[in-house]
Amino acid sequence: MRIQAKLKLLRHDRGYNQEDVARLTGISIPAYSKIETGITDLNYSRIEQLAALYELTPVQLLDPEYDPLQKNDALLLKILQEQLAKKEQQVSEMQNKMIALFEQLNANVIKKTA
Repeated sequence: MRIQAKLKLLRHDRGYNQEDVARLTGISIPAYSKIETGITDLNYSRIEQLAALYELTPVQLLDPEYDPLQKNDALLLKILQEQLAKKEQQVSEMQNKMIALFEQLNANVIKKTA
């Protein structure tokens, strides 16, 4: 994987946009965009900076065979499980509200017919 593709993949994985990465690295958005699109070549200090941002070594960032997301599978699974648990909680709360509304509606119908 080319470094540009790896940077984009890492950025998306962390939920960053180009503006976020530019701000975190202290460069302009257009300058970062040129790095990610391959227009600008990276110098070693910028490689170190980006590697540190993504908690990688410069070698890992430069290695075309290294998949930076492979090591994050367990973390990704944990995040997805947490998100699923939240959604299940929301569904449960909505079901309870629907039941309460149905019971209230049913009680109102009984009052009107009595």
